[in-house]
Amino acid sequence: MARASTHGAPSRASAGMAAADGGTPRVVFNRIEVPRVVLTADDADPGLYVPSPRASLEDCEALAAGRRRMLLRAPPGVGPGSVLRLPPPATSQGPQAGTALELEFPRNAAPGDALFALERPDGTWRLQKRTDEFAFLLPDCKPGDTLRARGLAIAPPNKEWAPVEDQGSELIAGTPQRRTAWLPGNCQVAWSGGTFLSFLVPDDIGHGELISVRLVEGADGGAAWALERLLALPPAANIAPPRSEPVRGPYAAALGLLERRGLLRHLVPDGDGVLQVNAPFCGRFQEHALLADLLSRLAARLPSARRVRLLGVEASAEYYQEWALAEKWMREAHPRVELSLRVGDLSEEALPAAALTIGLHPEVTKGGPWFAIVGSAVRSTRGLLMFATFYEDEMETVVNMANMYKSESSFVEAIENPYYHGMAELPPSPRMRYLVLVHSGRAAHCSRSGDASGDGGKKR
Repeated sequence: MARASTHGAPSRASAGMAAADGGTPRVVFNRIEVPRVVLTADDADPGLYVPSPRASLEDCEALAAGRRRMLLRAPPGVGPGSVLRLPPPATSQGPQAGTALELEFPRNAAPGDALFALERPDGTWRLQKRTDEFAFLLPDCKPGDTLRARGLAIAPPNKEWAPVEDQGSELIAGTPQRRTAWLPGNCQVAWSGGTFLSFLVPDDIGHGELISVRLVEGADGGAAWALERLLALPPAANIAPPRSEPVRGPYAAALGLLERRGLLRHLVPDGDGVLQVNAPFCGRFQEHALLADLLSRLAARLPSARRVRLLGVEASAEYYQEWALAEKWMREAHPRVELSLRVGDLSEEALPAAALTIGLHPEVTKGGPWFAIVGSAVRSTRGLLMFATFYEDEMETVVNMANMYKSESSFVEAIENPYYHGMAELPPSPRMRYLVLVHSGRAAHCSRSGDASGDGGKKR
């Protein structure tokens, strides 16, 4: 059950990197409202869907591409808290077979938006706003090559669409918090594929440029992807990752803690020699350079590690330019580290199994989908997971959530970031103040006794 907090500020400052001119990063601060409560398992929806981890990133993408989907237009009058009622899919075999689908309206969608109803692996369904914009860093290729760029909920070709039987249109009265509406009978259905965008490389375009495309709808109701813009990025040598102390200091101290504790010694690459590292809810991911330095050193000490794959996922699509700068810098500075940053809903989309997961400042006290997001991160991590929070009530909520989803052999412990030890006055929103570790306990004793730095954690 949620326990209200009686201390602290009602909002937090979140530092991030913005590229003002394509190559010069600067630190910006956003104020994010966060509830000051401690949530427990009693606050989770008993029927909450939690994505199951997949063996690899390719398996995650194949899972997304293979699900059935219905394409529809959001009717008028819907908004947060609305529920859309869809006619039952004729060939559905899951737990919702033969019954009308009642699906929660996506939080990031509005009336008139194109939506997909997507079938989950367990046979249930969910709604997702269609991806109408997409951007990616051009890999090593030449004009005329065809690239396949990954993007969830991208519209399939028109020839795969089939009309749904007309069910009429009916608005059912409800409270402002929960409205239900029948979908118009002319919505479209696509049962196969369609989650990859094929892109023909144009002339006069160079390796390492940022490509932005947009889905344009025609008068006939069809849609096609159009090249929106090309952004020439500076050479990798001219890209300076952010090194501001508010970002660098707490992150470097946390990584140093993991090394001193010996918790990184037992990370194991997969059968193909790939050391998978996940960075869920990564935001701008201004910490990429510090993490890459550590991962390069770590991979050099692991004979079985051929390369490192670093995956960052964020719900917002506003960071494409900052991500492109990070990816281009990474290709040159750390060629063994393959950085992939993408938009995704981690309450629904599976993560690949990872040796290491680092998640900064989850907004867990908002509850709801954050139970699934934390649960997915915990279940997908095979080695070490580290969460970081601003406040103690966030930390306690993360501990409670991690204990819900961890394996019986794993430990959950909370540690104060050593960066703040001895600091006379803390900043109003101390980044990464508390660290929550989930691990098997191996090497946890390495610095517990006689540790002058005070790094010892407390099991929860």
